[in-house]
Amino acid sequence: MKVPKSAILTLTLLAISVLGGCEQRPRPVSTPDAPKPVGPYSQAQIAGHFVFGAELGIDPKQGKIVATTADGQMSQAMENVFAVLKAAGSDPSQLVKVTVYFKNLDDYDKANAVYARMLGNNRPARAAVQVDRIPLDALIEIDFIAQR
Repeated sequence: MKVPKSAILTLTLLAISVLGGCEQRPRPVSTPDAPKPVGPYSQAQIAGHFVFGAELGIDPKQGKIVATTADGQMSQAMENVFAVLKAAGSDPSQLVKVTVYFKNLDDYDKANAVYARMLGNNRPARAAVQVDRIPLDALIEIDFIAQR
């Protein structure tokens, strides 16, 4: 049976597009523009065409949480997310899903105003939940997934 050249070309291009976007193993993202992890994990992981990560409102220069308000910590955490995305070859417009963990949901409106201002017209899917405790007694933690 003879296979037409166009079929071989189509299958070859399909294989290249599928395999070309696949990385065999996830790889960590690391940048000095975001804080070092506070535990045995990385700032983010690149897996295929996606970046997965989480950030606290730690000032990367001081290595600690400086802001004492939820909106201040939201601002710093978002800056940290942006720095990690840049290091991963992505940017805030590529955010797909965000989860914001609050120590107290009474801080939702103030933190939400910061979130909206920093993301502009980009509106990734998002969840916001109150949790009992966040590492370093933070008021906010952001978990994110972005394309790259």
